[in-house]
Amino acid sequence: MYALSGEDAGVVKAHRVFDEMNERSVVTWNAMLAGYLRCGFVDEAWKVFDDMPERNVVLRTTMIASFAQNGKWDLKTGSWIHSFVDKTSHFRNQPQPVSMNNALIHMYASCGLIDEAYGVLNEMKCRSVVS
Repeated sequence: MYALSGEDAGVVKAHRVFDEMNERSVVTWNAMLAGYLRCGFVDEAWKVFDDMPERNVVLRTTMIASFAQNGKWDLKTGSWIHSFVDKTSHFRNQPQPVSMNNALIHMYASCGLIDEAYGVLNEMKCRSVVS
């Protein structure tokens, strides 16, 4: 509740409660991450993301999109996430979500790497209007 209020004070209160928790679930980790991102605290969100015991494609997409929306272009991190998702999705024989590819296109294009953005677009098996 505190984390998702969208208020700076709320996310600070949420972090206090989070720190006092004996057991944390995926939901509590996601709530902290979403709270920081909603307030524009991308660096704090990155720390939560980095500390998470489990991360999935949805969380990685959220992080890339949030970095893009908040003007925090970290190409090295974005490229690493892209590489990791490529490897794990091929390993699991699963297609990458359209939202992940759209976030990657946005990231590469915003960094001026149009060939990389176009490469992601060309590799997409499924596209949306955003793509």
